[in-house]
Amino acid sequence: MPIRFECPQCISRLTISRKFAGKRGRCPHCKNRIQVPEIEIADPLAADGLDNPQPMDPNSIENKPSQGIEGTAIMPNRPPVASEGHFLRDKVPIPRWAVYLQGALLGVIATTFFIFGLAVGNNTAPIPAADVGTQAIISGAVYFDAGRERLADYGAVVIFLPVNSPPRERPDAEGLRPDRFQAVRNPAIDAIRGMGGAVVRTDRDGKFELELDSQTTYWWLVISRHQSAGENGISKQTRAELGAWFLPVEDLLGDQDFAWNKVRVSGNRVTLQAITF
Repeated sequence: MPIRFECPQCISRLTISRKFAGKRGRCPHCKNRIQVPEIEIADPLAADGLDNPQPMDPNSIENKPSQGIEGTAIMPNRPPVASEGHFLRDKVPIPRWAVYLQGALLGVIATTFFIFGLAVGNNTAPIPAADVGTQAIISGAVYFDAGRERLADYGAVVIFLPVNSPPRERPDAEGLRPDRFQAVRNPAIDAIRGMGGAVVRTDRDGKFELELDSQTTYWWLVISRHQSAGENGISKQTRAELGAWFLPVEDLLGDQDFAWNKVRVSGNRVTLQAITF
């Protein structure tokens, strides 16, 4: 029967033929010189419940002459395992909680980069052509009926208001009336422009031209400079629609005639139908 014993240096379990009992050789694991015991020392394999260890092939014993019998190399019975109080030199024990913590941290990092990637992708994705806010040139003319002829309504006020952007606070409209119009430092004009609208007055030929966002629907308000309002007054529906933007409506219109329509701006240039009061 072979002799089974542990290397006193690295605790590796070794098996060697009995003919090498008492001889010296090198441990195949730690390379230290050790002596084979004369008799079998308490079998550590049996203590682990391994009653039938795999026999070693005698041909695997490698003899390397060195100072007589001390040149015998001792071969292991099986790969070294850790015994109580010892660990293999090429392995480091890691607590299970540390493994779980590493997995959790990797998951958090992966989720963070995923969210960051989505945010960057959304911010840098190309805008569809249909949603690009291109500018359109809007032009038109305003006239008033002077009996036998139609004259240019010079100084008429033209206002465009985006339908889907009503104001949170309605501006003071008195400075927009044709007879009190204030072209600069006018808070009402600034508020309308901030909502995406525009305000302009007609020139001496009764014409106007301005730029607005294309693919947008606007309320179009024109207040005459020379024509007074008729006796019919303002309908309830028109008063309600105007009241969503200006209050009171009379501060804006005064006694002047006006036109209130809805237009859809599409394309690069739009010429509106002339208005005659």
